[in-house]
Amino acid sequence: MDIYDAIVNGFKRNIPSNQEIESFLQSLQNSVKSLRIAYRNNPVYVAYEKTDIQAAYLATYLPHYYQLIYKIFIEEIPNIFKGEKEVHLTFIGGGPGSEAYGALKYILNNGPDAETIHVAILDINASTWGYSHKIVSENLVETVNDGKAQIYWKAIAFDLTSEADIKKVKPIIEKCDLLVIQNCLNEIASINLPSLKSNIKSLFEYLPGNAYLLMSDMTSVARPTMKALEKYLVDT
Repeated sequence: MDIYDAIVNGFKRNIPSNQEIESFLQSLQNSVKSLRIAYRNNPVYVAYEKTDIQAAYLATYLPHYYQLIYKIFIEEIPNIFKGEKEVHLTFIGGGPGSEAYGALKYILNNGPDAETIHVAILDINASTWGYSHKIVSENLVETVNDGKAQIYWKAIAFDLTSEADIKKVKPIIEKCDLLVIQNCLNEIASINLPSLKSNIKSLFEYLPGNAYLLMSDMTSVARPTMKALEKYLVDT
């Protein structure tokens, strides 16, 4: 099934029975415009708690964002998780689950040994992403999974600039096979860069020796931050 069809099917299950899907999709035009405007700012602020904003994101950005991590696996580490029966995936700033979907789709298509997959979304807006997580897990992931693996999904409120939150998720990171920090650095103000550096280092040290750490971002405003973080990890 095409990813857009899967997303639209998710919308159909979550709109009032008296509303046509065509009118719902048309109603998202202003939300799509507001997202595009917001992503031009630095730092980025978006009212993700609004259902219409989440729906606009799912329809407009998720089909492109999930492909980035999928492409990285294909080109850089095609044998990732081969032979692994249980996999732990953690996504910082995971939002609606774009990167989670990309990773799960790759594993389910290319890692036939995976029987159990644990997905942890660590996000400052974790409590508000329920609408999107329901659509991604039930309509997108299950279309690819089709009973191949047991997938356990949880979302935890998490601030990447908070030392207390870093310590709180230590047990999750210590079991992690893949830690992804993608498309969230553009939402962190430059004033928080010192704490961000320290916290990223702590997360890196919590990871098991055979785990993968992936940092990527599709917005240009995040590139200086990523370079600073990469240099800090290498130098320390």
